[in-house]
Order: sequence, then C-alpha cells, then structure tokens
Amino acid sequence: MIRNFTKEPFLAVFLVLLIFLIPSCGTSPKPDLQARSASRTRASPGTPSPHMDGPRAPVPGIISGPDYAQTVTNDQYLPTALRLIRSARSDILAVQFLFIYGPATKKIQKALGEAVGRGVRVRVLLDEESHRTRESVRHLRRRGIDAKLDSLERRTHTKLLIADNTALFGSTNWTTTSMTRNNEVNLLLTIPKLVEALRAYADFLWDSSAEPYRVPPVRVRGIRLLFDQDYLPAAEDLLRKASKIDLQLYGVRYYNDPQSPSTHLVDLVADAARKGERVRAIIEESDFNEATNSGNLEAVEILRRAGAEVLRDPYHVTSHAKMLLTDRGVIIGSTNWGYEALAERHELNVLVENPAVAAPLREYFEALYRAAKE
Repeated sequence: MIRNFTKEPFLAVFLVLLIFLIPSCGTSPKPDLQARSASRTRASPGTPSPHMDGPRAPVPGIISGPDYAQTVTNDQYLPTALRLIRSARSDILAVQFLFIYGPATKKIQKALGEAVGRGVRVRVLLDEESHRTRESVRHLRRRGIDAKLDSLERRTHTKLLIADNTALFGSTNWTTTSMTRNNEVNLLLTIPKLVEALRAYADFLWDSSAEPYRVPPVRVRGIRLLFDQDYLPAAEDLLRKASKIDLQLYGVRYYNDPQSPSTHLVDLVADAARKGERVRAIIEESDFNEATNSGNLEAVEILRRAGAEVLRDPYHVTSHAKMLLTDRGVIIGSTNWGYEALAERHELNVLVENPAVAAPLREYFEALYRAAKE
C-alpha cells in the first residue's frame, strides 16, 4: 500500500534526506575539506606528520674555520663538547638553560663525573624555571659535580661550556634532541682574552645570576662578545648599515607596540626589504610547538608584505639556530627576537666581522636556506 506522505510529513522529510545522503556514504571528503583537515593536523613531539613532505633530518653538521674560532653545528656539538670535557685538566664551568636527561646528556654527565675523578673542578649552573633541570641537578650532584640552579629573578638562557682555555657556546641546549636532531649553530673559541671574558661572565652568573651583566665591549681579531642586552644595539647597527640581510630565527615576536625591541628589529628588516635590499629569512615552523608557530606568524606576514623572501624551515626539523647575517657581519648565539630575550634575560651571543671566521657561518646559512627551499 502506498502511503500518503502529505499525511505523514516527518516520514517524507526522512526519505528526502536519505536520498541525498546515501550517495556520499563511504566516499572521501571533498578535496578542500581534506586540505583544511590536514592543515590542522599536528604531530606529537618527534613524530613525523604524514601530510608533510620534505627533509626529515637536519642539514649535515660541520666543524669549520680557523683554529682560534671554529663553527660547530648540529650533531658535531656533542663530540666537540665531550672532547673538551675529557681533555680538561683543571677547570670546567658550564652555564646551560636546559639539561634534560637522555642518551646524549648521559654521555655529558658521565664525562663530567670522570673529570671530577681526575681532580678537575667542575661546576654546572642551570636555569631554575624548568622542573626537569631541578631533577638534573640531583643527577649531577650524585656524580660529585658542583651543580646548582640560578636565581628565579632572571632567566638564564645562555648555553656556554668552558673547559680550561677553550669555550663553546651558541644555540645548543643540553638535551638529546638539541644535540642530535636540531639545526643548531655554535662557536668554539680558543683566543685567551675572549675565553677569559667568557669565564668572568660565567663566574658572575654563578655568584649573581639575579643581576644584569654589564661590562665594556670585548673585541679581539674581529670577534666581539655580546653579553645579555648587548645584542640589541649590535643588531640595530648591522641592520641599519646592511645592503643584504639573512635571518635564521627560532622565535620572533611582533607586538603592537613600536617601543618593543623585537618589533623594532622586525621593522628595520621590513624597511630594508621595502627599499629593495635583498632580505632572506628562515623562520621555524614546528611540528609540535603551536605556541612557537602562532607567535612567529605575524612577523612572517609583515616581512613578506614588505617584500622579503621568508621561508619556513622543514616541518619535521627543528631549526633552533639564531643567526643574523649581513654584508658587514654575523651575529649568532642564544637570543630569539622577543621582549624577554632582548630586554631581560641572560643571553650570550657573538658578533663576527672577521671574514675567515664568518665564512663557515655563511655557508651554514646557505645550507639551511637550500633545505628550506626543497
């Protein structure tokens, strides 16, 4: 018997909906919906995201440059640090933002403990803000290492290792990921006056990390150390005089405040691009840290609108290096472009105007640039 649908409106509506829905059952979403869904997908830390192509490893690490100032990048940091620790005969002093227990840092800890056994004085200062560094202090002390946390009043974002008459510093944290999987850049120094200046800085932080560090500029052989807030005026000077600018940044913040130091630096770079100067920038795009991605986004858009070539680093690789390169010099170190980094924290950087020392740093940037273009 045929039903009279005019008397059963709810059944009629149900059948009409069923007619439209049945053809789509078991089919894929429309391509644009698939793309939107994929764009929101984010892998957990260290897990490749299936929708992204491109390089899945950092660029090859290098140790390059004159003996007195060598560039050390990526996975070459760990063997270099271990060599310094194992060869030390009198004193080791490390100031590190992070020390997270893992396969690579176990090797560091073991080498430090063995140095104590040789009669070497070993001190390690870690930033207090991470609960993981507090745990690491306990691990280090069990090895006989004099380890402690800095003051809560000021963050210590420095990454410095001094062993006897040699210093190694830059962007690499004491974590297994940083030492084995990231793009990182550091400088290995043996120039006595510079190493002594770095030792004075580390001793100051050991005793007085709550206070800012202010000393006259220390410059030898075209290499100038930049302590704490020395970075900002040095970067401003490079940018104002530059005709070519290259940037590699892990974090860059643009605030709605023209007085913000990071906003000021981004504006200087954007102004250079508007004037027709060549500007290339590689900005971190994380596969696990959405806070970094969202924080970087506004600066990326501002630089692109100004005419700069802005690339995002390979999605599965963390590019934690911090580099500002112009035709007049190169700055590398620990400083991101954010308010705290530029105005408050303990940070350690170096300005290189010596062409022989700068050359491998420039080559490293070009390797990062090629990887980001792939």
